[in-house]
Amino acid sequence: MTVEHDVGVYTDSSALVLDTVAAAVKKGIRIAVAGNGAEVFGTVEELFLNTDQLADFKERLSALLAEYAEQTQAPERKRYWLAMAFYPDIVQ
Repeated sequence: MTVEHDVGVYTDSSALVLDTVAAAVKKGIRIAVAGNGAEVFGTVEELFLNTDQLADFKERLSALLAEYAEQTQAPERKRYWLAMAFYPDIVQ
């Protein structure tokens, strides 16, 4: 599959998805910071996991995200966005 996009030509849809997500995150952060000087929390972590740890990590992370995703809008709550990528390193 080849996709023409305003930042390049992609031969694989996952590259297009990644660039689209990255562009949305950058835009959101720029707006948040420019609009009210919002503090942005970010981190990049290197994890070394075996198969069991990987399954446990994904399960616990999914449960944590689900717990907070169940929250509804209320005057005392601000909306936050979370963008995350979790992938194996092919260079060993």
